[in-house]
Amino acid sequence: MSRRSNRLAGISSSQDGPAKSTRSNAVPRILKTKNAEMEKLTKELKKCQSQLAAEKKKTIKMTNDHKNQIFELNLARGRLEREIDFNRAEYRAEINRLLSGHEHDNVKLKHLELQLKALTDDYNRDEVLQRDRRTIAALKNRNKDLTRRLSKKDEQKIGEPMAWKVCEICLNEYSQNGDKTPRLLSCGHTLCLGCIKQIAKPDYVVCPFDRILTSLAARSTEQLPKNFLVFNM
Repeated sequence: MSRRSNRLAGISSSQDGPAKSTRSNAVPRILKTKNAEMEKLTKELKKCQSQLAAEKKKTIKMTNDHKNQIFELNLARGRLEREIDFNRAEYRAEINRLLSGHEHDNVKLKHLELQLKALTDDYNRDEVLQRDRRTIAALKNRNKDLTRRLSKKDEQKIGEPMAWKVCEICLNEYSQNGDKTPRLLSCGHTLCLGCIKQIAKPDYVVCPFDRILTSLAARSTEQLPKNFLVFNM
């Protein structure tokens, strides 16, 4: 019985020997493999970290470049907007100058047209001479009348009107109604409405004293301004 046990024990020990040897040899290989994998993973991790750092640095640079570009674009846009505003103001000012000049030219043209028409109307020299003779005669009479009045020491006491209160053509005293109302011409001379009607043309009046035109294109002789200042002097 004891012999059989010894034989079994011997068989068992002889069978366990090679298994233990195999296991002891496998452990270092596994560790070596794992270490190699760890080393490989570590290298890959470092490589990824390096790439990530490079990408991060690149991103920061791109972000800064983008900010600088935006800043430069904003500056350029501001300059462009100021230039546009300046050009717009200059353009508007130039338009206003042109419109003002055009309006001035239109007024001047109308005045020249009136002068041309007056010259055309005055082509009949006989009529012009007759009108001038009447004006000269009226002025001579006016001068005689003024001389007569001035020769008197106190003209107000005798009830005669002052010189500026009578029309310089017909010598009649101005009134506040009708044809004897004092009317102002463009040159500043004052005549009664009745005398103005006699010398007026359809579109204008020529002052008999300085030959300056007064336009009647948009008004009648009755619409000429009244000079009531003569009643307050």
